[in-house]
Amino acid sequence: MKFLLYPDRIAVVGASAEAKRIGGRPIGYLKKGGFKGEIYPVNPSRESIQGFTCYPSLSALPKRPDMVIIALAREHVLATLKECVEMGVGSVVIFSAGFAEIDEEGKELQHQMSLVVKGSNTRVLGPNANGLMVPSVGLYACFTPLLERGIPSQGGVAILTQSAALGTYLLDKCRTRSIGIACWMHTGNELDVDLLDALDSAIEMPSVTTILLTSEVLREPMRLQQLLMRAASKNKLIAVLQVGHSNLGAMAAASHTGALVGSQSQVSRGLLQQGGAHHVSSLRQLVDIAEGHVRWGRPGRARVSILTTSGGIGIMVADALESSGVVMPRLSDALQLQLMNIAPFCHPANPVDVTAQIINETDKFEAILLTMASSDEVDIIITFLPLATSHDPLTQQLCRVATKLNLEKSNIHFGVVGTIDESAHDMLNQAQIGRWEEPDDLRIALVP
Repeated sequence: MKFLLYPDRIAVVGASAEAKRIGGRPIGYLKKGGFKGEIYPVNPSRESIQGFTCYPSLSALPKRPDMVIIALAREHVLATLKECVEMGVGSVVIFSAGFAEIDEEGKELQHQMSLVVKGSNTRVLGPNANGLMVPSVGLYACFTPLLERGIPSQGGVAILTQSAALGTYLLDKCRTRSIGIACWMHTGNELDVDLLDALDSAIEMPSVTTILLTSEVLREPMRLQQLLMRAASKNKLIAVLQVGHSNLGAMAAASHTGALVGSQSQVSRGLLQQGGAHHVSSLRQLVDIAEGHVRWGRPGRARVSILTTSGGIGIMVADALESSGVVMPRLSDALQLQLMNIAPFCHPANPVDVTAQIINETDKFEAILLTMASSDEVDIIITFLPLATSHDPLTQQLCRVATKLNLEKSNIHFGVVGTIDESAHDMLNQAQIGRWEEPDDLRIALVP
């Protein structure tokens, strides 16, 4: 997998001068992302593409590429793949679709491709794959249009999917919440490289702390078990959204990637649970668990306090956290007295309810936060803000306190539950404050 994740020379067969075409996007993304290696566009009708010398064929390249991206109509893919294997190319990423997921002719073509690759040293991602990215080395061998909005920040999250749409959704949600990416990979039809290969590689990447995985089928249950044990030994959190476990879903999955699902889904589901992976039921929960792990690590037995402007929301958060075994200690009498001296109208036990009165006395909010943070009775403070905006005094004070404690290398962490206006995102990101929409999201975010 080395040449798939860390290539030095990349050729794009079917390269396009139009940056928004499938054959043009990876070239533009590699330039934009700061790829330091060599880029070889291959197109017999062009002399240059996007500022790079263009070559008429793979055989005309000045050096053998480590990776070849194929962006051709399906009838030309088999011959190109044969040429890559004969040249000894280390990895091939096949964007082209129309194989086992489409019809019998496509299925036979994919079978012929698998015979070409079998026994060779060439690893193949796809066909029908959107590709992969490894931001730390500027690798963006993909064509997802999401990168037109900006290159993802580097971080510790690996996103591994059999669906390009699900992978793109997760990438976008991580981007908007400033969750950095270590690796993103879409495996497509899995002619060669499958989701377990991707998982294996992610576990071995030093920068990866959290792995988000969406699967339609996970083959090789014994290998899956071994990978889960290895991930646990390296303290890497794995969160899985498994689709296709219903009869109708299994049929849809088979038509999507040409994979058989059926009973394999139930087997892998059981193994994932036994191996310590966290099963989730929605894409949002995958991002919620990533945010919690990125912001707080594995909270384990962290002591959590809730600071709310609404008693009802405080109760909902307490219900959600208690159901997942999160520790919400009752604050000491001394600390409660300190809080009531600041704000006599508050209910200070935990949850700490400052009521709607805090809107009239907003200057007390910062003092309450600092008092709780300095008490040595809590590790995580989660606030409920009805509407967090860049102009809201409560949001401003929360960000100011979090930033101050971050600079002081404090071990106190902060989170927000509530409606968060777009204008507040940058403030919360810079203050390293996690954010969630509903109280129940915290049950996922605070997994041990």
